[in-house]
Amino acid sequence: MYIYRFAILVVLAAAIASRPRSRRFQAIGAMAALILLGGAGVMAMQNDEVTIPDIVGKQQTAAQLLLTEDGLTATVKIVNAPGKQVGIVVSQTPVAGTAIRNGGSITLGVATGLVDIPDEGLIGETYEVAAAQLEKLGLKPVEESTESTEQSGTVVDVDPGATAQIGSEVTLRVAVAAPARPSRSEPDKVKSKGHGNDKDKDD
Repeated sequence: MYIYRFAILVVLAAAIASRPRSRRFQAIGAMAALILLGGAGVMAMQNDEVTIPDIVGKQQTAAQLLLTEDGLTATVKIVNAPGKQVGIVVSQTPVAGTAIRNGGSITLGVATGLVDIPDEGLIGETYEVAAAQLEKLGLKPVEESTESTEQSGTVVDVDPGATAQIGSEVTLRVAVAAPARPSRSEPDKVKSKGHGNDKDKDD
């Protein structure tokens, strides 16, 4: 459609410039032709730009199809994103609403379905605090007690400790004090002492 308009403006400009008139009218015609051609050039440049749509939150396939329909291409970057299922677009560069030349490329951050488990905010915290952190990441905390010399009630280990699938269980091992060794009872002490005396008598 813009091509047809451009062609019409070019024809009009040529007609105005070529009509046999006085020098004064020829000058005016030439100026009008330049204005028309300039307007046509601006229209052509505007037609060469595309406004980037908002595709964050869409599935990768749907996002790429939308970009293709707008004359754009996509470069996919795989990322671990908390709480986001695999294949979901979590970021786009440039951002939505930006004007870009037709045929330009948009970088999409697409979720792997995995999430990085942080070191901070888990080890050394109480189970309640650590569990809340995991839930924010879209994971399911599971408590497991383990004997430890660390402060009782604090998390001493996380399994798995690097990455986990969104929605999967993560075990938080919580320290409990080791049971105290039973002390020797008084009768046993007396009995042991008696045995010692018997030995002396035998000697």
